[in-house]
Amino acid sequence: MTLTTKAMLCRMQIRMWTARRFDRDTSEEIADLHGATDAGRFNKLLLPKTALAGMQSAATALRTHHAANTLPWTLDGVGLLPATNYFPYMAEHKRLAIMFDLAKEAFLEGFAAAKGSAKVSLGDLYREDEYPTADDLAGRIGCAVNVWPLPDAGDFRVDLGNAEEARIRADIEASVNDAVGAAVRSLWQRVHDTVSAMHERLTKFHRDDDGKVKNPFRDSLVTNMRELVDLMARLNVTDDAALESMRRRLAEKLCPIDPDDLRANDELRAIQAAECAAVLDLMAAYTGAAPALAAE
Repeated sequence: MTLTTKAMLCRMQIRMWTARRFDRDTSEEIADLHGATDAGRFNKLLLPKTALAGMQSAATALRTHHAANTLPWTLDGVGLLPATNYFPYMAEHKRLAIMFDLAKEAFLEGFAAAKGSAKVSLGDLYREDEYPTADDLAGRIGCAVNVWPLPDAGDFRVDLGNAEEARIRADIEASVNDAVGAAVRSLWQRVHDTVSAMHERLTKFHRDDDGKVKNPFRDSLVTNMRELVDLMARLNVTDDAALESMRRRLAEKLCPIDPDDLRANDELRAIQAAECAAVLDLMAAYTGAAPALAAE
């Protein structure tokens, strides 16, 4: 089975109105006041920050989900989406897109009131013609996912002569292989970062002589590891045996432990920290990071 049948490219786009506007007149006034030239740009916030907060939070959730569930590709905003992760990706994206649409509706409903507040706060800087109409504004806000196949050298059929066609096909194949290699390395780096964070938090956690906890950690220290292990199974687009072996080790050694048990049991915490260090040492060959034990 070729890579082109196991993965696709996925772009998630979010369109937002920034509610910011460059004010040339005010920029020039400030520069004249201070006897300066080309000193900067004055950008007005056309609405109170609270008016945009709901949509911004929903957009962040969409971007975070896309980044977590795809591997980076060579194009900005485009991710490599393994076929094994397509349905989980789309199911969660649809849920988050609904939340974004609800936030958009709430924003549009409150737009007139937000403009009224801005008129008061901006004073003489308020310009009615700088605001879109409600209908125009609705068209500026949205989110969408586009999916298309990976480049396939075998599909290149332009008639340029045998030698040139062969060269272009070789370039396509090499660029895809390089991009896939970088994507897999990014997954190794994601594993390294998550294990490193667990190692650091477990190592720093302790209680003073009065029993007060120093450098506490949240349950997410373990739940993040569990989520990563689940993703590793779906993002291992090249069926990398070393990556699968690492996934199994993390699932067996670092995922089953309850966070409360880690907090309560010093010996267990030390064992898990040592396991994290051992894993980091093994991953040094894939990430180029210094071994954890040597770094301490």
